[in-house]
Amino acid sequence: MKTYMHDCLPSTYDLATPLKRFYAVMIDVSIAHILFIVTEKVVGLLAAWFFVSISHTLEMTLFTITFLVPYLYLLFADALPRGQSPGKRVMRMSVVGFPFETYCTPFRSLLRNFPKILFSVLDAIFVFFGHRRRLGDMLGGTIVINSRSPQ
Repeated sequence: MKTYMHDCLPSTYDLATPLKRFYAVMIDVSIAHILFIVTEKVVGLLAAWFFVSISHTLEMTLFTITFLVPYLYLLFADALPRGQSPGKRVMRMSVVGFPFETYCTPFRSLLRNFPKILFSVLDAIFVFFGHRRRLGDMLGGTIVINSRSPQ
């Protein structure tokens, strides 16, 4: 008899609730916003300090860096130790592989968070059904569980 991935889920995982996941996302988005503000200030100060007049190309490069830093954080934060972004660490959750519990890798973090940036609300709706897996979790082969070990 063939066994499918969805057959091994409900009783074997301590799934994080949608509310906990929402709080963790809000913490991580706040951190990304702070990163944007800090990066913008640092890049602006460096540009003002080193250049009297900067070229359009350099100006666009600095502008791109300002936006890239927070997005890179959002894309790769789940690959931090124990599969915990700062928001997940505060909420005592971890991102692990599914069906085998391995901590989230940078590649899986990228796969699972890219749909969140593209489809935000549509992606999040999936957390309320079935196995509480967003589209990004399905794409990245991950699941969000409550942490077992102390922080």
